[in-house]
Amino acid sequence: MELYLVLQGTYNGGPYEVPGRGLSDPCLTVGKGWSGCGNSFIRFTVGGNTGSGIIMQGQVYKTEMVKKKTKEASTVIKFPESVPLTVAFSNEISHFGEISGGKGSSLGKLTELSNQEKTFIVPKGIIVTTAAYQEFLTPEILSAVKHLEDVVYGNITGDVKEACNAVSGIIERTLLPPKICHSITDSLKQLFGGDANQYKFAVRSSATGTHNLRERILQLCQQLAKWTLSWEFKA
Repeated sequence: MELYLVLQGTYNGGPYEVPGRGLSDPCLTVGKGWSGCGNSFIRFTVGGNTGSGIIMQGQVYKTEMVKKKTKEASTVIKFPESVPLTVAFSNEISHFGEISGGKGSSLGKLTELSNQEKTFIVPKGIIVTTAAYQEFLTPEILSAVKHLEDVVYGNITGDVKEACNAVSGIIERTLLPPKICHSITDSLKQLFGGDANQYKFAVRSSATGTHNLRERILQLCQQLAKWTLSWEFKA
């Protein structure tokens, strides 16, 4: 549909008119705080010069929500000076992979998104952080891992399977330090109250998957050994 338009106004204290033709009459919904209908693309003449433009009619909606999201998007999360042993999904520092690992940081980000969008739910939970991992390591574990690396890379002679079994055996025998246990208990009580002991919790770790710890370590070592031998042969 074509429309003939005359825009009237004042300029320098006097009236003026801008004649033009509307080339179309579409409806437009932006979805980002504005929507409207009856917009027209026009050609116009001012002072002997021709130009083109668009007339947009609509309304602003949910301005508070738009401002809120803009403010949230501009917020920068600072890396904490001290990393806690455990952190809840709802804590913004859980977004750091250096603290929570890949799965943990994803759960933290999904929790924040679910609170904003209200279209899906992420169950409450906590992450045992990389600080707890550092706290768990003992000289015996580190020594066994170093021995395993030397065997795999051929620095010393030895059996890869036996070295893997030694590492996994030491890890399985090593108890969690009391401070990590207390941190886990306190964090769960903060989330679930005094009924925390009545719940069953799913534990997810990159070190387990569908295998037990010993099998997983052995599998990774065997893959690494094959890759090393293949690389040395091709070189």
